Amino acid sequence: MASQSSISGGSGGPSKPSELSKRLDLDGHDLPPSPAPSSPRNGRRRYALATELVYTETNDQYGSSSIPIYQSATFKQSSARGGNSEYDYTRSGNPTRTHLERHMAKIMNASRALAVGSGCDVEEQAGKDEMEETESEIDAVHG
Repeated sequence: MASQSSISGGSGGPSKPSELSKRLDLDGHDLPPSPAPSSPRNGRRRYALATELVYTETNDQYGSSSIPIYQSATFKQSSARGGNSEYDYTRSGNPTRTHLERHMAKIMNASRALAVGSGCDVEEQAGKDEMEETESEIDAVHG
């Protein structure tokens, strides 16, 4: 998982933009933004981690109390050329993954987070050969 705060470098000081940060273009909104990261900067109260972990905002069209798991491989498009839909194919994103990314960004107090399904996806997204330890933070979960 990469966040804006972890791209800046491990020494605490600013670092020059790397190929990785250019590719991810965090300021260009390639990653979904957190809906409401809690921090003094945005005036939202920071709750205890346990509270942040269990509380999620859902805008499900059917009013579900938790986020539904979307398992579809494809999503309906308005035309054969594609539409203006946010999602087209599950591997490139789906509502469940978007919610996970936003929730992770919120609880980590980051502006954005990226969730991927495999190590191959990490290599594709971040260019493993071009990464340095101080440029990115990648966490393995269940693997």
